[in-house]
Amino acid sequence: MDPELDWVLPFPGDWHILKNYQRMIMKLYLDAGLKDFIEIFHQGATANSVIQALNFDKTHNFLMQFWESLFRFQIETVIKYFHFNHDQNDHLIHIERVSDILSDDTLSPLEKIQKQMKFFQNFSSEYEELLDQLCAENENWRFWNTFLIEVHLVFDDQSPPLSPKDIERNRRDLKNENTSGVSFTKSSKLPSDWLKFLANRNNKKQLVLLISEQFLLLSQNAIKLNQTFVVGGGFDNSSLSKCVVQNEIRIIIKNFQTNISEGDSRVWLHTEQTLCDTVLIYSPDNDTYNIGLPFIQTLDKQVFVQLTFKKDVIYLNMNKLIQSMKNDPDLQCLSNDNLDDIPSIFQMLYIVTGCDYVSFFRDHGKTSFYQIFFKYPDFITSNNIVKGWLGILSESDNRENAGFLAFLRLVGCEYWRKCSSAFLKDRINSPHYLFQSVFVETLSPLENHYIWLSKIRDALYCRVPSEEFFLPSNDALFLHWKRSCWVKFVWQQANQNLVHYPILNDYGWKVDKNVLSIVWDSDENLEKISNNLKLWTAGCGCIKSNCSGNQCGCRKQRKSCGPGCKCGQSCLNSNGPTMLPSGDANIQQPNKETQDEPLYDSESDTDTDSDNMIFNDFFLEFENLGINLVELDETDLQTVITDFNTHV
Repeated sequence: MDPELDWVLPFPGDWHILKNYQRMIMKLYLDAGLKDFIEIFHQGATANSVIQALNFDKTHNFLMQFWESLFRFQIETVIKYFHFNHDQNDHLIHIERVSDILSDDTLSPLEKIQKQMKFFQNFSSEYEELLDQLCAENENWRFWNTFLIEVHLVFDDQSPPLSPKDIERNRRDLKNENTSGVSFTKSSKLPSDWLKFLANRNNKKQLVLLISEQFLLLSQNAIKLNQTFVVGGGFDNSSLSKCVVQNEIRIIIKNFQTNISEGDSRVWLHTEQTLCDTVLIYSPDNDTYNIGLPFIQTLDKQVFVQLTFKKDVIYLNMNKLIQSMKNDPDLQCLSNDNLDDIPSIFQMLYIVTGCDYVSFFRDHGKTSFYQIFFKYPDFITSNNIVKGWLGILSESDNRENAGFLAFLRLVGCEYWRKCSSAFLKDRINSPHYLFQSVFVETLSPLENHYIWLSKIRDALYCRVPSEEFFLPSNDALFLHWKRSCWVKFVWQQANQNLVHYPILNDYGWKVDKNVLSIVWDSDENLEKISNNLKLWTAGCGCIKSNCSGNQCGCRKQRKSCGPGCKCGQSCLNSNGPTMLPSGDANIQQPNKETQDEPLYDSESDTDTDSDNMIFNDFFLEFENLGINLVELDETDLQTVITDFNTHV
């Protein structure tokens, strides 16, 4: 634009507010005051239509009327101020004339613009003069006029190196595999299906590069001399950050150069390096403020995070949040060292219960885990050597078991909720009482925790609908913990320029030919699962024979016939090859190495009393139904068990 036209105030006519831009404008400014005005003048379906830009004419008319009324209010405010505080002079007569033009309903919008243009030449400089005078006289004006010293726009790396988040990205790519990439420039029209457009990673990368450069160009004329505009991560070389200072674009080499690939982590490097004392972070991602929790105590700054809660905008004061955590009545049972470590504990609690890098627990959400933590904080994260409650949840060193023990207690307490009634017969009403009842001093802390979890696992056996709701195996929990430790290790470096990323193969993932996958469980447990599936889904088809010859597939593999077999009650292989007639010369007698393989047990470390415990549970339930097991023979018992399953 010609510098001589800098004084022009653009009027948003039909050529500016196109249908494709309405939703973006409403989304950007809805919480900035538009929503309040819409609710005043429109109700019900009409208000919803204006908010969502469903009707072009209604939304367009509202935006036009709102812009004009806001502009008129600004002009009238300036006039009133000068009337009450300054003598009238010739330089301000044109301001009154502008107000008169805006109030003249006989003029069309085009005629109003034409009449206004000749009066605007001195308005910009006089408005700046007004702001300077107001700032000198009033502290509030001075604060808001100088509030924005630095503006930082931070993006994710659009071509990141191999990362655990690739698994989530690939899942999204498969979901949107029909979305095609398009080439576009700053003059291209916005696509009609915005979300589908962004679902393509190449489209998203092009858009980020374009927005970064355009924001830098626009800010050259928009920011004041004492302001700085910074863009980080939005370039081909994502480690760079560029800024606009004194209307000049510069490349920042030192402070903001980093190898952090995620924007929600990178924002804390910018928070650390900025010279501002008050920082406001806008991010719709909950990861952002959880990443920054441990940093707040070392920052000599006030940090706020803007969030959306039930469609309302809230500003989370991070400094007060940390103080509230330490003063929470439910957490006062923790030691002073634990209270000082509360931010790191809550960060780890957020990670282990599921995030972009770590899986969730089926049917166990974050709310449930947080409630359990506040109910048993002293048991979950403490170093009570006498009781065997070792480990702090924030101790994420992969080489030590201390933090892992706290994680096991957290998971055990959460799954305890599903089966607590199973322990009422023993008058055990809390998970830590159960832990004390099975605690053996001669065993290691890890072994005691595994025994405690096996009790909970056995009690869950009859109380979950399928295996996906079952308590994961000890090996699976340890792999989950290692993945969480990887995330914790990376997040705690978010305020540093150079981040060290641990080797993924050492933390519960597997990299094969540059393809990343999750190691869900140990090979031993996965083999047991496979054998169990085969047992229940595959078997011989000896419908007419009695499985007495080598034609039986199970017999060839020297295995007993199982639930997946189609053979009938005349099967002679149901109890294993050792029960076959000794005179059958065609059949080799098995040795100890060919005995029946056990059914899949979800734990590699099983409790020897688990079978007795399950039987006792069933016995208790039978007694409650008024059934005497002593009077039942084997056939009747099978009938009772079948009927009992319908009662449970």
